[in-house]
Amino acid sequence: MVDYTSIESFLRQIPTVAAIPCEDLEFRLLSGLTNRTIMVTDRRSEPKQKYVLRIPGAGTEKLINRVAERNNSQHASSLGINVPVLYFDDTGLELMRFIPSVTYSTSMLLGDHARLCRAVGVLRSLHVSGRAFVAGNFDSFQTIAHYMSCNISHQYEVPELLQQHYPATVDAIRASVGERHLVPCHNDLVPENFLEAAAEPGSSALPHLYLIDWEYSGLNDFWWDLASLSCELDFGREQDAMLLGLYFERPPTALEQTRLLQFKVLVDFTWSAWSCFMHGSKNCSQDHWSYGLRRLARAVENTSRPEFLAQ
Repeated sequence: MVDYTSIESFLRQIPTVAAIPCEDLEFRLLSGLTNRTIMVTDRRSEPKQKYVLRIPGAGTEKLINRVAERNNSQHASSLGINVPVLYFDDTGLELMRFIPSVTYSTSMLLGDHARLCRAVGVLRSLHVSGRAFVAGNFDSFQTIAHYMSCNISHQYEVPELLQQHYPATVDAIRASVGERHLVPCHNDLVPENFLEAAAEPGSSALPHLYLIDWEYSGLNDFWWDLASLSCELDFGREQDAMLLGLYFERPPTALEQTRLLQFKVLVDFTWSAWSCFMHGSKNCSQDHWSYGLRRLARAVENTSRPEFLAQ
């Protein structure tokens, strides 16, 4: 159980649940890297009405444009990609309709090719949607610069290895990429952000697949989303070729494989810089320092592959 008094002030700001008496609500803390996420159940109704409450984590206001997140998450909901959003204010306080579902995991996507195909299909649908996403939250090259600037200005510790590669390696990737084509992107493809809705009884149709948590969404290179998914699944060379084949629906070219590798390095460097900030901000939702070091080590290893800067 979660202590109601710690979240009462947040609930009272949300019209959907503000009038429900405390004694009629039940709470369960859900997992999350950055924020507090809580299942809220109204015990008065039958079947019981359930919601998901997201309370922004410490320090996130310095890294996340919540107005942009609200715009993008609402567009994603209109596409049927995001779950229905019931409330979202400028601070990032959010209430969503709870969807009975199966949360994807790394092992689930690695062990079920059909589910991986569906996840890639959701990304492709988002990228070609043409929706008016706001570019305020995330950019492949500007975001790491912002995180590093925040770390420096707050005098947070940054691993020496990251300082050795930033900005030189990032600048080399930018030069290799050249002209960019920005599309609506999610930018945070941890498997747990995919929710497979419970199948309707007696239905032969595939259950709906949602993509949640649009904090880092914005206009970005579609390569970032593919690289993000690849990094989360710890894909190697052959698996990356398979991933690209699913996305493009054809065998990938050598240049496409190079581009994915470059963005994987960029993804890992960026989240390593983010981890330094979360660690310095005393955000205790997990061991951010160790998490960042693991991603940093993988990024540096990938820069040594011969195809990293091949053209």
